[in-house]
Amino acid sequence: MDFASQIKPLLKESCVKCHSLDNPRKQASGGLRLDDKALALKGGKHAGKAIVPGKAEESLVYKLLIGPVDVDGKKVDAMPKNPKRGEAYKPLEKAQITLIKDWIDQGANWTD
Repeated sequence: MDFASQIKPLLKESCVKCHSLDNPRKQASGGLRLDDKALALKGGKHAGKAIVPGKAEESLVYKLLIGPVDVDGKKVDAMPKNPKRGEAYKPLEKAQITLIKDWIDQGANWTD
């Protein structure tokens, strides 16, 4: 699996607009940065790791791609959220979710 050609573009298209500092609020949603390897692996403000290399089923990023999750007693909506209020949630395609799952299960190798 190639991070640069398969995963990075997917994160950039579907996740980074909210999970980086490059947005109108100048803060990463949920405290999770997905535009930086060290910060992505560190995780955000929610309990549990956002990305657990080798363990997609334990990774909050993967769990939220397949549906809402209860974290610390609070419901966290499925991702990616639609950045425009009032518009319906549009999940990633199944093949895209599988690609991210496989990448995490294979160790979440992140190269620049």
